[in-house]
Amino acid sequence: MTPTNFHSAVELVNPAQQITCILQFIEMEVKFERDENLAIYPPNWDTILDQFLHPPDPTFSTKDLELSKKLQLEPYPSIGELSILAKIAYSSYEDAKEELKLNLSEYEIICHAENESFHASIFFREGSLSELRHRQLMIAFRGTEFEKGDVEADLQGIVNNQKTPQINSACTFALNFREIVEKIVTLSIDTDPVHLILTGHSLGGWLAQIATFALKYVEFSHCATQFKRVKDDRCHAHCVVFDSPGAQLILNYINSLPEIRKNHDLHTISLDICNYVIYPNLVNVINPPFGDMVQISSEQICASLKPLKSLAFSTIGHTRRFHSIDVFIQILNPGNQFPRSVTSLLKQPVHIVKNWLSALLIGDSVAKFDRSLNSDVSYLRVVNWPMVVFSGWNTKLDKALGRRRKILIKGLSSLRDSNARRELIEWVSSAEKYCKTVPLQNGQLSLSMTRFSEIEKRIIEQFERIRLWKEYI
Repeated sequence: MTPTNFHSAVELVNPAQQITCILQFIEMEVKFERDENLAIYPPNWDTILDQFLHPPDPTFSTKDLELSKKLQLEPYPSIGELSILAKIAYSSYEDAKEELKLNLSEYEIICHAENESFHASIFFREGSLSELRHRQLMIAFRGTEFEKGDVEADLQGIVNNQKTPQINSACTFALNFREIVEKIVTLSIDTDPVHLILTGHSLGGWLAQIATFALKYVEFSHCATQFKRVKDDRCHAHCVVFDSPGAQLILNYINSLPEIRKNHDLHTISLDICNYVIYPNLVNVINPPFGDMVQISSEQICASLKPLKSLAFSTIGHTRRFHSIDVFIQILNPGNQFPRSVTSLLKQPVHIVKNWLSALLIGDSVAKFDRSLNSDVSYLRVVNWPMVVFSGWNTKLDKALGRRRKILIKGLSSLRDSNARRELIEWVSSAEKYCKTVPLQNGQLSLSMTRFSEIEKRIIEQFERIRLWKEYI
């Protein structure tokens, strides 16, 4: 890891103004609490979820299936399908329904949650014995769209590792979901097991990791307005994210909050998180990662890498090409160009113009691949990855002062700093020095990428003993 610090001080005119600003800052500090303004559509989403999990005429059941057959069922969607769900998370409820029909017809959307710039959706896929898969529930979180609240979430949350309204929204949505699922499963003894997966891209991936923490370690307090630590671990969800900033610092910070820390003695966090990346860019080098990081590579990807120059536009262009969720969809779903619904396209003239102008100034928004080259993907476990730690300014304090322009300027400090740009160029051009990876063997991608809970580890050990007993005794 290569830590780098970018410093930018908040200037205050006089002590009186300083005291006023500090008082304003204390008043507006976000608490780790339930988001009372989170809207979930449709309103009867809990009934819809119940119908999916406990259908009157079930078409899938593992009740009479032999143990060896049960173990063959795939618990999670493919990485390529999850990348498409991470893309669909950027769409509204109605658009998502249409995009699922065009791209993932086996999936259904259950609901869509939002509050200002926070957006997330829950999807369901029925199990299939013929296709060897379990029933699956997915929560997908939307990334940055530069709406109201996105800049604060990116700078104050991701960069400064502080609580933000979007964190409260993500945890509230996840815990509401868990409460309903637990109630349904308790009332329906014969319900087949359902596997839960969280996903997201960029900011959405960062929020997905925090929601994964909440599902396992957090619950609503007795008054139902605050969060508190659970006495026993709850839901151990599987989390797959794409080009997400590191979440280790924010997870450790949340775990150390008084309302969380006072209910537990353990300081370690065990979560099943995997972040897929391509090349170092201005997003995935922020903060140390939690869990596993896997680099995706192929002949096409290597050939598409353009030489970087010591210019801000060059580093932005590089980030655009290899950070976009569209590039992950292209790589992981060969032949699938992700056709959008007609409704979705008609609603996005501003985005089309914006993308055209930015492509004219900065370059392609998605990496272009030479289709004549080999597209076979290899997965490399990341051992070392460049890391940037931003410090020295407080987004909330600047916001209290009305300095929104300064917030944006400070957020671009890494681009204004020629040394920072030079470091990024060095990381990309000398990957063998800064990005140490090891190849993954067949089967490791789905198994060793998982950080099992203690109960799951004991179950796997028992299965191993049974296998050895049957084989040798």
